[in-house]
Amino acid sequence: MSDALPPPPGLPSPAPPSADPGDVVLIVGLPGAGKSTLAAEYVGRGYARLNRDDAGGRLRDLVPALDGLLRQGRRQVVLDNTYGARAARAEVIAAARAHAVPVRCVWLRTALEQAQVNVARRLVRRHGRLLAGPELKHAAKADPGAFGPEVLVRHRRVFEPPRADEGFAAVEERPFRAHPAAVDARAALLVRYEGVLHVSRSGARAPRDVGDVLVPAGRGAVLRRHLGPAARLVFGYSWRPDVATGALAPAALDALFDHTHRELGVELEAVHCPHGEEPPTCWCRPPLPGLGALLVERHGLDPARCLLVGADAADLAFARRMGFAFKSADRFFG
Repeated sequence: MSDALPPPPGLPSPAPPSADPGDVVLIVGLPGAGKSTLAAEYVGRGYARLNRDDAGGRLRDLVPALDGLLRQGRRQVVLDNTYGARAARAEVIAAARAHAVPVRCVWLRTALEQAQVNVARRLVRRHGRLLAGPELKHAAKADPGAFGPEVLVRHRRVFEPPRADEGFAAVEERPFRAHPAAVDARAALLVRYEGVLHVSRSGARAPRDVGDVLVPAGRGAVLRRHLGPAARLVFGYSWRPDVATGALAPAALDALFDHTHRELGVELEAVHCPHGEEPPTCWCRPPLPGLGALLVERHGLDPARCLLVGADAADLAFARRMGFAFKSADRFFG
């Protein structure tokens, strides 16, 4: 009497087993989870790779491509799209089962926040800067990795966790593994502008013009003392939704930053988010990681050697996403 379990409902009966069944590996996870990196490891071991981003078309178009490879005698194939729905996974399992090839699922359980960092850094590497709005939509026509943060949120909401009863030979869960920073990666200090490096004399959320800028006493001296002989890179970051509304011109914002630097006696590189207060469609509004990703990629920073000085919970969340150390402005400036 056989102990084999019957196939799940809807799956075809398997073909007779071969001497070397091989395997089909289905890598599952959020966009930005690290699937392409893991798939490359399998390719290095001799697996054929099927990926919609490379092949174009729809996800289900990969099923006949898989069938074709298996008919040609390829016994090791890796597929690494998101495969968040059971129905999409079932088509792959059925195609492999028809050739008596088992399917293993590797589920990359990358946290949403880490996936956000990965996507933002990839966007900077591919395009040289962060994209948002119409630019991002236009780039998506040629780059499937160009999309806004709402895409990740939607994927997480509809994701169906893979289970062995779908017909997988095994389901392996793996955490995300970050690549170590380069040996010559640099240290940096990031400090928020509004409420930390400068405040509004009129009591607004942030200074409205150069005459409204007030730099708290002693902050420049603390920055210079902290930098010392190490010449650590220092950056300022800001979210200015008044640029999106037209209340503040980009040139006026640059003048605000320049005036603040002169008052501090420290030269900083300024990065900012100019987008509005609606639900974000950009990557650059903290605590989303875009500004940090931009600096890390542009200057070759080691996140583990970066310190972020901020004022509220959003700054703390921004630092944690990027893997930066965090100090409140009160503690840092004493």
